[in-house]
Amino acid sequence: MEDAYLRSMLPEAFHTVRDAEQARLLSDMKSRVFFEPFLGRELSVSAAAQEVGCSLHAMLYRVRVFFEAGLLRIVKEEARAGRPIKHYRSVHDAYFIPFEMTPYAELEERLSVQFAPSVTMLTEAWSHLLREVGQHGRRLYRDSAGFICSDSGEAERQRFDFSDPDFPSAFDFFLELHLPQDEAKRLQLELLALYKRYLPYQGKSDDKAYIFQAALVPKAPD
Repeated sequence: MEDAYLRSMLPEAFHTVRDAEQARLLSDMKSRVFFEPFLGRELSVSAAAQEVGCSLHAMLYRVRVFFEAGLLRIVKEEARAGRPIKHYRSVHDAYFIPFEMTPYAELEERLSVQFAPSVTMLTEAWSHLLREVGQHGRRLYRDSAGFICSDSGEAERQRFDFSDPDFPSAFDFFLELHLPQDEAKRLQLELLALYKRYLPYQGKSDDKAYIFQAALVPKAPD
């Protein structure tokens, strides 16, 4: 069952955050990225800096802030000439931050902050690709099936040939669908299957990095 699969991904227990400073640090997306390398595992500061892609000095500062706030603990000290190498780990392996502990006035504000980095990343990625292939224009038309379409491209291009090996491996769409419940559930499970299929490709490697984003949510009432 898909629900069983999702439950198997969850840790057994979540620590409920009741400290205002901890809630602030874990709610701030710019701060949290420095905390995530230590979540549920031990790591040295230098290894965490390499994973995040920041300077050692920047990571040392963040680790000190997290440690003083009670979010990190020292689990091991590796002996070497000079100062030993400290390995840190989150005090708890999983956290739940109640909304009332966050610095946000409304849920919409929290979600706007949460989604902002992914929107920025997607915008930057598409801008880079469109400049690279020289497609700066925007097309608006009705296709042969009668649907209104809008896409990036040039007037001379009659269609997008996704099977062409030279065509960029990029695709994006936004649709408002009107679905019966059984079809909505079917789409949800299809998206979940795609998520499971490509989840092992997460993490750094020598392969080209892609942004893969999908969403299915009932539209809010007008």
